[in-house]
Amino acid sequence: MINVFESFLRKELGSSKYIAYLGQYKKMEPKCEKKMLAEISQDIYEGLKDKDVGILLQIQKHLKDAILLVLRLSRHYVFTVISYFLAVGVILSIGKIGYVNIVTTIMLTIAFFYKTYEFLINKYSYLDAYMILAYKTALEKRIHELKSQ
Repeated sequence: MINVFESFLRKELGSSKYIAYLGQYKKMEPKCEKKMLAEISQDIYEGLKDKDVGILLQIQKHLKDAILLVLRLSRHYVFTVISYFLAVGVILSIGKIGYVNIVTTIMLTIAFFYKTYEFLINKYSYLDAYMILAYKTALEKRIHELKSQ
């Protein structure tokens, strides 16, 4: 499973460029963060120069959707945790421990671990978040440039 930002960046930039940018970020020192962000943003901007405003606005909409999806996943995780513990509590409070209760609890636990894994992948993808910032900066710069012409 890949996170939402990685999926977006691989689709828009291509896997080879995504991996190259990821390698640059992994090699960078913390004090050079802004400089690296500007360099990658400029490189992305150069790649966006040949696209027209309509396509850029559509890409911008997809970018906003990806960001909202990550925020929604984080917000909904709290409800997943509460629901899981309530459901397991109800199953265990029934008293009789039968095969149905055991199977149900195991299935709930598997689903809970899947949602936890999904949450962690999307929550702690810092490198992808930095690349999204670079992409967003380049995209907004290009759209502003085209609209002002």
